[in-house]
Amino acid sequence: MDIFNPQQKLALKNAELERKSAMLDYDQTLQDWKKQVTSAYAKVVISSKQYLESVADSMRYAEIVKITQARQNAGRTTLIELNKAKQELINRQTQLHEAFRVLEVANIELSKFADTKGFTQLSSSIPDIITKLKADARNIQLENIQIEQQKIGVQLQSLKKEGLPTLSLNAFYGSQFYNNSFSLWNNNNWFGNSYVNVGVRLPISETIDRALKKKQLGLQNQLLSSQYREEAAMEAANQQQQMLNIIHAEKALEHAVAIERLSTENIRLAQEQYKAGKILLSELNQELSTHFKNMQNVWQAEYDHLLAVLERYAAGN
Repeated sequence: MDIFNPQQKLALKNAELERKSAMLDYDQTLQDWKKQVTSAYAKVVISSKQYLESVADSMRYAEIVKITQARQNAGRTTLIELNKAKQELINRQTQLHEAFRVLEVANIELSKFADTKGFTQLSSSIPDIITKLKADARNIQLENIQIEQQKIGVQLQSLKKEGLPTLSLNAFYGSQFYNNSFSLWNNNNWFGNSYVNVGVRLPISETIDRALKKKQLGLQNQLLSSQYREEAAMEAANQQQQMLNIIHAEKALEHAVAIERLSTENIRLAQEQYKAGKILLSELNQELSTHFKNMQNVWQAEYDHLLAVLERYAAGN
């Protein structure tokens, strides 16, 4: 048996690095999965908002039809205006059905990643998702290069220790064959003896081969160092660009929300004015359509902001 083997410790180090490398591959796969499932979940969140707003919009317009009907019965508006109101209500109901279809499609997409049948409500908002993404940021590609450099370091150490002498101990215990009593007629035993020997191996002939391997590993290490510097520089440039994209998306979302709040106020005013007979149905319809479009702009801005954050913090490379 070997009582001193300089390669054993290095073999364990290399096995540990292989384990870490495999874990990084797993982490990259998991990171990609998280990116896809986060996008799918966000679509469900936004589709849910659109559906709920469509429900509210249809209910709101059903009330407008009632008001228009009452005004027509009182002779304060024409049957043509009433029919226009009813037509617009049908348009709103069609919009509601489309919003429901979009929500169902988003749910089906999310179900590819997780079982959603047992859930009736969403627990995480878009801001919650973004906060979690920022906490999990990492560059797996850089980590992979570092692992590869460590592997080369282990191989270089192995080459160095291959040039060291190897001490081995061999032993044989011959009691089951040896008999102290000398007898020419007893062939059940033979004359031997237990022994122990120590061997020293000096690996001289492999010196040239080790030198070539060392040079090759040195070149590989230089290449990895160059790749690491390039990847780090690219990462820094990408971070700047991605942060600019996030800032732009945040501003766009902020502006969209501000516009939506103003249009919400206009809806309230327009409804009061229509009830009082101060504006036409067409003017109210225009305000309602503008408000819904502004809501859609907010939802799109939320999704664009999430995508910008995903690109920055969940790319994994």
